[in-house]
Amino acid sequence: RDAGNTVMAALTKSVVLFPGLTGDVELALNEAEDAHVLSTDPAGNFGASTTMGMGKVSSTQERWALYRFGLPTLPQGMTLKSARFEVFQTGNTAGVSQVLTPYEPAADWQEDSMTWGAKPALASSSLGTGVTFDIQVNQWKSFPLSLTGAQKWFNGTSPHRGIVVKGDGSPAMTSSSR
Repeated sequence: RDAGNTVMAALTKSVVLFPGLTGDVELALNEAEDAHVLSTDPAGNFGASTTMGMGKVSSTQERWALYRFGLPTLPQGMTLKSARFEVFQTGNTAGVSQVLTPYEPAADWQEDSMTWGAKPALASSSLGTGVTFDIQVNQWKSFPLSLTGAQKWFNGTSPHRGIVVKGDGSPAMTSSSR
């Protein structure tokens, strides 16, 4: 904990941490939009789904999960100290582990019109560290995010287009949505 002008943040489905005069204060963030897209259904829209599929299902089938949050304005002079993104894993399609990685979309997207065929390209590098989703279900998974990437959203030097979670292996995983 820092005294003064440092913010600890978590871009998550759960909390963002801000310092208070007498300690850290938690502020819950709710996602503004979420959707998942499926490579074998290029015109399918799953924005209204209550679960989010993510990862490679097979060598020819892939799912991306897209999340976006409303971000609070940081008080003048405050900076982020850390950032993370969390999802609640509710399923595992094949009973084996897979590393999923968060990326930043390179373009804007809308939940009600997002499809595999219209999905945004990804920024050139990952937004954070990949996390292993294993056969254990009904648990929170936390992705440490790039502090530089998260800070630019808060200070307005880059538009906040959200987070895309995708995997490079098999199987696909599911997480809860709103």
